[in-house]
Amino acid sequence: STYTPFLRQVHDLTVEYAQRPAVVGHTAPDLPVPITVTDLCFGYSNKKATLRDITFDIQRGEAIGVIGPSGSGKSTLAQLLLGLREPDKGRIEVSGSNLADIERSWWTSHTAFVPQDAQLITGTIADNIRFFRTNIDDAALIRAAQSANLLSDIEALPKGFDTHIGARGSQLSGGQRQRLSIARALVTDPSFVVLDEPTSALDSTSENLITDTIQLLKGSTAVFLIAHRMSTITVCDKVLVIEQGQLTGQGPQEHLIATSAFYRQALRASES
Repeated sequence: STYTPFLRQVHDLTVEYAQRPAVVGHTAPDLPVPITVTDLCFGYSNKKATLRDITFDIQRGEAIGVIGPSGSGKSTLAQLLLGLREPDKGRIEVSGSNLADIERSWWTSHTAFVPQDAQLITGTIADNIRFFRTNIDDAALIRAAQSANLLSDIEALPKGFDTHIGARGSQLSGGQRQRLSIARALVTDPSFVVLDEPTSALDSTSENLITDTIQLLKGSTAVFLIAHRMSTITVCDKVLVIEQGQLTGQGPQEHLIATSAFYRQALRASES
């Protein structure tokens, strides 16, 4: 059969996941912040450590920018913070509790993730923001679209939220697709949002709309922003510099100008 190789692949993945179940916790803190990372180490199997001795914290309503060369471990760090991977050493604590001890559904209901490439489904604007979550009402859709700077675009469409956007969002521009992905993340009012290079493939107008959204979130929502462009992190309260799996600098951007060679080099490159 034509589908046999794909069915075999699904079977093999199912077996693999069944053999490595996620840790099931039972703790539900009052809030998903502050997040404290202490001496964090992680390495993929049969390879050298990807992250080594990472220590920092994220406070309520704080926007943290993360920069570094490709392959330095930025996305891996995001996965660890979201609880998608477990550290080999060190701790990630949420309001004083080990992340591994926190009840999974509680954690996922308070956090959200925006990938670099918007993964949309074939359907309407509303379908994509709800993303199979039937408990999200129309008022929440409007609030999320407004927070993501997408509401005016939606209102200009023939059927508004009921407009069909084609196969995997093919009828939308790149900037609209990414802002729709952000609206999906914000519709549940998360307290902690991770964005993995959300503006790397966008024009300056779309980038500005997304940085406006991050500015709006500050103060109420903790933001962890992995950035490719230096202009994207201008709204961040502090920045982490990760090089070859190590945290080589952290602090406000004025501090990094004085203390981080990589930050200065990246800043010069962005201005040229």
